[in-house]
Amino acid sequence: MKNLKKVTGILVALTLAVGVIGCGASKNNNVTEKADKTETASNENKELKKVVVGTTGLDGSMTESAAIAQKEKFFEEELEKVGYYPEYQAFAQQGPAINEAFSSKAIDFAAYGDLPAITAKSNGIDIEVIATTSSDMTYSVVVDNDLKISSIADLKGKKIVVGFGTAPYKFLSDLLEKNGLTIDDVEIVNSATDGPTMLPAKQADAFVTAEGPALLYQANGIGKVFDTSDVASELSSLFVLAGRTEFIKENPEVAQAFVKALQRAYEFAQENPEKVYEDLATDSFPAEIQQQVYADTTFAGFNPAIDDATLKKAESTVYFLKTNNIITNDVKVDEFFNTAVYEKAVQK
Repeated sequence: MKNLKKVTGILVALTLAVGVIGCGASKNNNVTEKADKTETASNENKELKKVVVGTTGLDGSMTESAAIAQKEKFFEEELEKVGYYPEYQAFAQQGPAINEAFSSKAIDFAAYGDLPAITAKSNGIDIEVIATTSSDMTYSVVVDNDLKISSIADLKGKKIVVGFGTAPYKFLSDLLEKNGLTIDDVEIVNSATDGPTMLPAKQADAFVTAEGPALLYQANGIGKVFDTSDVASELSSLFVLAGRTEFIKENPEVAQAFVKALQRAYEFAQENPEKVYEDLATDSFPAEIQQQVYADTTFAGFNPAIDDATLKKAESTVYFLKTNNIITNDVKVDEFFNTAVYEKAVQK
């Protein structure tokens, strides 16, 4: 943690990067287009066809195991075998913008949160999930440095900053219920971005964000991370690789290539943990923070397979979205999550 003093200038970048993680409620669909076209592959291999991949990173970068597959060129290598190359498109407004791009057929695949993906399916956008890029996306509660609490139950009546309808909001709701409270027992400030400024100004008692940013905020004195490690995995969310159903049916080999690349990333992570921390590191989130977040070097959360635990988490997300009136149409998880693509991919 010695090097983290130099990170004090990143708060604005952090706010933009993590404030809308998993958000499925916003309607802003601004797009940062064609962040990384991988034109080299196109120019050198004129016969290769393009497949467009939506990303949540402002520079076209991906997250979790998809970031490893991207950095190590596993996507490029597997896609080239079936006659394609990836063009990455970055979406500044993340989930909602990606859903709009799916709806207009501007993209073929995207790696993003299960919450916006399920929202898209409920709204009639014909996509399906073919793999997970993280089955264990964790979040943290950052509390005021001066707040005296010994348990989550002590948050009763406190003012907490979190964006309504987001994955962090779901995490908070589930966490409160695990500790005998409900969301109505706290005062919610509906914002995905203002927590890091409101906490030092004593305008809030706590905020919720992804684990990595939470550790950085703690290192910079913004607040202290309350230990929820006992339930972190249980209450974590999914990041998924989704694709247009029509495209997948017409080009099954492309979908399988993506899954093969993610499987390679999973195996690579287990064999090369230090390289993983480098691959996941950004200017905002240095390798030493990544090492804390991914201390378990089995990287079990990077397994792209869709198993019973994955489906159970997705069903929990559907229930959350329906009970909070974020979606009205039901989503049948066992149909939305296509396990056949993974099974065919790993057989070959």
